[in-house]
Amino acid sequence: MAVTVETTPPPKKGAKAPGFVFTGLAAALAVLLIAALSPSQPPPPPIAEYAPEAVQAIKDAPPQQSAENGLAAGGDAGNSTARPPDAEIDPATGQPKPPTTTSTIKLPPNSERVRSCLGDPPRQTEDPQSPPCVPYFEGDNGGVTSMGVDANAIRLAFPGHTDDSVFLKLLAYFNKRFELYGRQAIDSKAGGCFGGSPSVAQNAARSVAKAQVFASTSFCDIMGSEAYYYDELANRGVISVNGRPYTANEDNLAKHHPYEWTMMPTFDKGARHLAELACALKDGNAAHAGPEFINTPRSYGLLENSYTDAPTPDYGPAKAALEACGIHAVEHTVQVERDSTAGQGATPATAQQMQSAVFDWRSKGVTTIIVLTHSNTTKQLYSLLDSQGYQPEIMLSGYLYNDEDLFISAQPQTQTAHTFGISTRNKQQAQVEDEFWWQAVNEIQPGFVWPYAPGTYFGARWDYMAMLVLFSGLQLAGPHLNPESFAAGMMRAKWPNPPHKNMPGKVTVSPGTHSFMEDAAIIWWSPSFTSEDYGQQGGFCYIDGGKRRRLGQYGKGDPGLFTTPCGR
Repeated sequence: MAVTVETTPPPKKGAKAPGFVFTGLAAALAVLLIAALSPSQPPPPPIAEYAPEAVQAIKDAPPQQSAENGLAAGGDAGNSTARPPDAEIDPATGQPKPPTTTSTIKLPPNSERVRSCLGDPPRQTEDPQSPPCVPYFEGDNGGVTSMGVDANAIRLAFPGHTDDSVFLKLLAYFNKRFELYGRQAIDSKAGGCFGGSPSVAQNAARSVAKAQVFASTSFCDIMGSEAYYYDELANRGVISVNGRPYTANEDNLAKHHPYEWTMMPTFDKGARHLAELACALKDGNAAHAGPEFINTPRSYGLLENSYTDAPTPDYGPAKAALEACGIHAVEHTVQVERDSTAGQGATPATAQQMQSAVFDWRSKGVTTIIVLTHSNTTKQLYSLLDSQGYQPEIMLSGYLYNDEDLFISAQPQTQTAHTFGISTRNKQQAQVEDEFWWQAVNEIQPGFVWPYAPGTYFGARWDYMAMLVLFSGLQLAGPHLNPESFAAGMMRAKWPNPPHKNMPGKVTVSPGTHSFMEDAAIIWWSPSFTSEDYGQQGGFCYIDGGKRRRLGQYGKGDPGLFTTPCGR
């Protein structure tokens, strides 16, 4: 049920003004009054974490609710306003839920400061991944509570953001819709994305820390060296929230607690998803390969990257999962060379490594190649397979950027016809208007004309995902913002996670995890689907409409690759 906030007209001269403020303070240090929906109704609890069945459910919420969300006692007060109901799906019927009913709560005269709160249980925005709704705040926020935080502002860095005309609207959206306790999030304009060496990434982090920022969103993709940016920020007491694919494992993020966070599952978990899909398929024939293999029992190869100037990803968890189900993959490694003349592409050394791998796989009858490489290495694989007339099944994941429509559309169709795998990021929608990042920009500027170019849309998607995680933490930290309260809020919140037609991942950040979600969807390539990313034919389709699977939920057998509806 949604709650509508309404202001009352100013009282007539001489009349006593009602002290109607919908608040949520947990401590007796800041006792505020709320307008009663009935004369006997007591004040609501600290935060509207559960559904406000009118205000009754808020009144009855458990007293420990504030602590469960990591909010410091004293200072969290609130109001909610209804938004248009979004298309939530009733899990019992599979149909859209009816519009939510509303209740009206009055505010003091001339009050215009309101926050949105909708759904059941209530969350902060229409996005089903948004955090539990918190009450509107009025009071002392503690002023300077951490580096980059004062009474009026939170200084942030956005080094990898894309087009300014889009990014600034996203920033305005999150400032408008999330509760920041009297502060505004501002772009410090510190840092930036340069080159690809570890020293460059570290220097960028030092520049950001020197600018006294509280947190930074994603660094740009520099093929592994971005790890040095995040670790250097952590060493200097700055939070980072990465919304892009990344090769860090959970143990690395935990080592830097409370400073490093990701939107998508960490590499160890994401790679295991692909391994578990391979395990589900292992007892069948390579039915999605070229003609020479379609009646051949699957035999697996594994393609990895190594790095000369970046941490090599930990492939151990994926390999262990494959071995546990009886898959003994033929492994090959291609080194990432940051040769300026190669443009992060093939060098003579990497070309030779790929040739050796392909020759070995074919000589050993490998029907299915599991790819855990950066997309720049993956495109070398596609090119060489095509030149050799070798058409195995190709299993991809989103690590790193392999599940992008625009990237795969540029590869040989003789190979993409055999491509499938998993995607850990949220499902791409068939219509761009259904994307929450698109809606956020157009809420700030209705009718906004997007500066369309290949990459603009998925750039906005990366920006939005990092900002969603970051602003969730800022809101859940409460008014006394610091890295510890940020982490406590993220890990203790009870995320609403309502069913939704967009089929996003389930937010499962919790004590001991630093990724926003840990599930994935099964994907396969369709040459006929028209992608939102670049407006041409060719895009990834989703099994079961984009159903998300946790580790251990892949079952046995083919889930319907290339034969079921596209799911977009």
